[in-house]
Amino acid sequence: MSDTKRILKSTLYLSTGQLIEIVTAIILMPFLILTLGAKHYGLWILINSIVGYLLILNMGLATAIERDLAKLTSSKLTDEYKCIFSSGLFSLIILSILSVIFVAFLSQITHLFIEQSELRDITITILWIFGIKTALLLPTIAFQAILSSELRHDLTVISEQVMIIVKFILIIFIVGTTADLVHLALIISFTELASRFLIVFFAINLKGIDLLSYTPLYYQS
Repeated sequence: MSDTKRILKSTLYLSTGQLIEIVTAIILMPFLILTLGAKHYGLWILINSIVGYLLILNMGLATAIERDLAKLTSSKLTDEYKCIFSSGLFSLIILSILSVIFVAFLSQITHLFIEQSELRDITITILWIFGIKTALLLPTIAFQAILSSELRHDLTVISEQVMIIVKFILIIFIVGTTADLVHLALIISFTELASRFLIVFFAINLKGIDLLSYTPLYYQS
């Protein structure tokens, strides 16, 4: 397949994926407001705002890994390719550890911005759920960079959008019944992790298990 066709195909998949994500978000927002109530939905927004800070921990590593892997994209898995991947993966694992430390710190200061003990306990539980999820997700960024560098956005979108649909169904049926924030956090974490593990599977299948055989060494781009 020519590069032009691959780019067009990737663009089509990405656009379709974004459309599905937008539609499900538009449907879920009023549903969650009605189901959870104003107080709990407000707490949910607060927690997501706090957890959003964890997303900055990758510090541009995803872009850097993808850029450097794209320069070496070929059918042959070279030592330089494996060095870049393993170095990026090692760095992301370090950031995963830091994310857990950050969540531990946040859980100790929740009393500063949430007075009610019941809401504070819920917040701490969800912070730990999302913190563990983030710690597990961060290393998968290196595998996603492989697919992106190979313009295999179709595999990424398939992984993500299947789980978005699963998440949508689970939220409607489970959260719609229980109206529980912890259940909502568990559903989101489970589906996002499942999506990323599919990406890991596709990346290893694309490049081979030998991808993981290189000792992490830092490189200069």
